[in-house]
Amino acid sequence: MHERNVRIRITINAVIAGMTAVAWVQMALGWGSDGGLLLSVGIESLKYFTVLSNIFSGIVSFVVAARLARGREVTPVLLAVKLAATTSVALTFTVVVAFLAPLFGWIAMFIGANFWLHLALPLAAIIEFCLFETGELPRGAALMATIPTVLYGAGYYINILINGVGEWPNTNDWYGFLAGGIETGPIVFAVIASATWLLACLIVKLRKRFLR
Repeated sequence: MHERNVRIRITINAVIAGMTAVAWVQMALGWGSDGGLLLSVGIESLKYFTVLSNIFSGIVSFVVAARLARGREVTPVLLAVKLAATTSVALTFTVVVAFLAPLFGWIAMFIGANFWLHLALPLAAIIEFCLFETGELPRGAALMATIPTVLYGAGYYINILINGVGEWPNTNDWYGFLAGGIETGPIVFAVIASATWLLACLIVKLRKRFLR
């Protein structure tokens, strides 16, 4: 059973790592994403939390797969980092489903590279972490899982404070988070950080339930 679980973990993590690279290249080169929104070609694609969170998840998944393939277990610190990566893509999925898809349209949010980055890869990461990742998480792991979101939110808001909101399509508020005014930024990002922490706690709770 243990060997079977390890093989499953290696396979899923390797697929996440590989498909993340493919999806990002697809977005960066603009392949097959006509009609999709929140897409940018080249290095500009890295401005999106969707892309950064998935790349983070892909890198961590690669490290986990490589470690397991060498017969080594995942350390508590690496498991905490994986929780942060999984929570980050879970936030991407949640924001898309609850906010962006109703705002911009479901097809635009799930076409081309967006299908992988907004749906398939986040769900794969969540399922793999909750059902198959063994080991003990260090204390405070759920709180640490908010760090990527907090760092991104700070950068997003500081960029707007320095360069202004701008006008569509050349806006610095590409997610529309500050539609209520630039002064609402701290409140919006505090809510998102809190939601990230709640997602991390939920993922930890689900993992405990499934791995009993």
